[in-house]
Formats: sequence, structure tokens, C-alpha cells
Amino acid sequence: MYRYLALVVGAAVLAGGCAPAPSKLGPDARALTAEQAGALAQRLANEKAQALFHCQPFHNSPPAQFVRGHWTWHDLRGRGSGDFEATVEFATDGVNPDVSVIQLDNHVMLR
Repeated sequence: MYRYLALVVGAAVLAGGCAPAPSKLGPDARALTAEQAGALAQRLANEKAQALFHCQPFHNSPPAQFVRGHWTWHDLRGRGSGDFEATVEFATDGVNPDVSVIQLDNHVMLR
């Protein structure tokens, strides 16, 4: 009986040591690279632009920048007689995105 119990406890200890528990991985264990963050930001910006303006103007965009503990991405693209500007920010692993896309009108206004 004791031999069986020792075997079970020993197996549990060894199995538990094979991979660290999620809480031991740390906050950056699932962090994105700059290229992955940039691709995610571009996709989110295009989804927002599609919903608001029926277009997807952001292509071949730069990687995101890691600023003060989170990813930030900004792009400006010309289209027709206006520009589209996007700013996207999210956590190191891509969660909690904040996406802003605006259309800048370049029409001349006469007074």
C-alpha cells in the first residue's frame, strides 16, 4: 500500500514538473512580437474602417511599437480626396484593443 502511494505521489510530482503552471509563466509568456502586433493592429484597423467607411485602406503597414507596457500602432493612408488615420493600442498579448479610425477630408473649402 505504501509503495503504491509513494509511486502515485512520485508520478504526480514528476508530471507537475514537466511544464510550469500558467501562473508561473509570467505576464509576457504570450506576448506578441512587433510584427505580430502590427499585423493584428492592421487587421483591427481595417475591420473598423470597413464598418465605418466601407473600405480597408491599411496595407503593408509598419510593425507596432511597444510603449509603456502595451503595443501601439499608427498608420495614415491616402485614398481619393481624403486620408484615413488609424491608431490601435492593446495589451502585450493582444487583448483589450482600443481602435480609432478617422477619415480626414481634403476638400477645399471656399468662403
